[in-house]
Amino acid sequence: MSRITRQNVESSLETLNTVLGLPLNYGEQGHIFLQQQNGYNNIYQQSGPGCSGLAYGLTMRQAHEWISAVLQGIQMAKGVNTSR
Repeated sequence: MSRITRQNVESSLETLNTVLGLPLNYGEQGHIFLQQQNGYNNIYQQSGPGCSGLAYGLTMRQAHEWISAVLQGIQMAKGVNTSR
């Protein structure tokens, strides 16, 4: 099992933002980003003047797995939509 770094997570978040058609720049409406607090990682989405929390208290590995699961869910949903 290889070590998951912040760069791995940031890369996955960039992919997620791209797939969802969201902005890639921090601070823009809808952008999903990683924030580290008190030794844990939280995933947020920019909304209005603040942000909404999507996942809290994660290790880097858990954050990476959470993003990967969201991306897989999107792929599954697209597969279901295209087969109709």
